[in-house]
Amino acid sequence: MDKRFILYRLPEGGFEYLPPGGTAARADTAEQALAESAETELVLLIPGEHVLLTDVTLPPVRQPGKRLMAARFALEDFLVTPVDSQHFALGASDGRGKNPVAVIDRALLETYLDELGPARQRVVSIVPDTLCLPLADRDAWTVWLAGERALVRSGIASGFATDTANLPTCLRALPADEQSPLIVYADDAAAQADLLETLHGDGQDFETHAQPAALLQCWSGRPLLNLASGEFAGGPRKVAWWAPLKATAALLAVWVGIALATQIIEYNRLQSQLAALDSEAEQIFRETFPRVDTINDLRYQAEEEIRRLRGEAGSGGLFPLLQATAAGTGDSGRLTMQSLQYREGRLSLNLLGEDLKALEALRSNFNRQPATSLAVENVDADNDAVRIRATVTEAGA
Repeated sequence: MDKRFILYRLPEGGFEYLPPGGTAARADTAEQALAESAETELVLLIPGEHVLLTDVTLPPVRQPGKRLMAARFALEDFLVTPVDSQHFALGASDGRGKNPVAVIDRALLETYLDELGPARQRVVSIVPDTLCLPLADRDAWTVWLAGERALVRSGIASGFATDTANLPTCLRALPADEQSPLIVYADDAAAQADLLETLHGDGQDFETHAQPAALLQCWSGRPLLNLASGEFAGGPRKVAWWAPLKATAALLAVWVGIALATQIIEYNRLQSQLAALDSEAEQIFRETFPRVDTINDLRYQAEEEIRRLRGEAGSGGLFPLLQATAAGTGDSGRLTMQSLQYREGRLSLNLLGEDLKALEALRSNFNRQPATSLAVENVDADNDAVRIRATVTEAGA
């Protein structure tokens, strides 16, 4: 039994906690949750949506600081935000040169710890909730379904978080040789029947189990990746001293120094290109989503805007309106789409038809689609064609 106090910062706000030998409970604030923690060491679980879990191949370097620096350089080109704004946690090598890495925004992690007040000094482990899922005994992935949220643990130090609507898409995108059977823990199998049916229809091999009362009850107490490191390390401080004892250590240091110098030169050369790409990405974002005034986290905000356009659980958003428009104009005679614009849940259309029969056919087709509503705003007919301006919205909007 783990003798540490387990504290789970929930994605929607609030906390779950599990005292040593006690039962799981909920609290609105960290102060309420920690009232029973006394001076016990703390394990902090955080939402996996904001933690990148990946791996890097590193040279055989023993010094932790140099290994971490090498991992930062290796991942720099794959991160949207500058590495200086990110906090990295590096795990032990798997024996083949691959090292698991966890990456999180430094400011966000600081926010999580500030919520704990003075108790942050007692935090000895910070782990994404994806790595709290039970690890399957065989070559399988663990999936945890909770409402519209899905957590996936694909290995001892790998996994991701997504929403349940996008889970089948994420699994379909995997190469065939990376697909594995699933062990699914569902909080409400009846409510998630459609999702499970979709997985079954995709040919996904899975079995379902009832969830424990709380996710933190699955905590194993053996994190391979721990974000409570470096400046975010809490608990008793342990200081170790190393001194080179063998000539091979000196040779290794020279080799690593050359490798790092090469990386530093490459880093400096790419800094200007990175700044230009950041500026271009921000410009494209502002042109694509002009209603967003302030950009704090470009990647997260872009994902949120795309999710808003797609709509949640099949309702609202751009894509359902586009599908309805395609069905409504597909057999409406000789009807040509001149332009369309989407803003605030309304899809504005400019259409060119051969005659007024095309307009009647358009109205008839939309009448057969109860989920959407067509409003014809203007019709301009002449001898050669009829010009139609209309708006498509969700029914009842």
